[in-house]
Amino acid sequence: MRLLCLCACLGSLGQAQKAVTYNQVLDLLAVAQKRVLLYTPHFADVKLADAFRLIVLDKTRQVRVYTVTVPFFSFKPDTTVNALTLLGVATFEAQVNSKESVLVIDDYVFTSKSLGKVPYPKDIKLVPANEADAYLKWFKTTVDKAHLIKISDIPRRIRSAKP
Repeated sequence: MRLLCLCACLGSLGQAQKAVTYNQVLDLLAVAQKRVLLYTPHFADVKLADAFRLIVLDKTRQVRVYTVTVPFFSFKPDTTVNALTLLGVATFEAQVNSKESVLVIDDYVFTSKSLGKVPYPKDIKLVPANEADAYLKWFKTTVDKAHLIKISDIPRRIRSAKP
C-alpha cells in the first residue's frame, strides 16, 4: 500500500522536474524492488547509508545496489563508502566532473546538489521520465570506466583517510 501511495504521488508530479522530500526518497528506498544506483561526489549522509544498508541486508528483495563516488572524497574520515563496501554494496570510484548527485531507485531518477553529502537535503528533484534514460546511460558508462573498491582494499583505505 505504501508503494502504491508513493508511486501515485511521484507520478502526479508531471513532466517538469519537481521537488521531492528527503523522507519520500527514504520511503521509496525502503520499498525498492530492482535497483538503487547513486552517484555522489562525497557520501557522508549516515541516514541515507543506513537505508542502503537495510536494502543490502534484505535478502528477500535482492535489490542491486551500486554507488559511484570521487576518489578524493572517498578517503575522507566521514565517508560511508568503506562501511557500505564491507556490507556488499558495489562501490566504484571515478573522476566525475559533476557536483550534482544522481539517485536511481527502480525507474525513478532524482538529482540534487547535496544528496549524500548532508543529512536531510532540501534540493532533491525528480527527473521527468523522458529524461531518465540519459541518466541511466551515463551511469552505465561511468561504472564501466570506474574502479571497483574491493573489500581487501578497505584496511589500507581506512589507514590513509585524510581529514
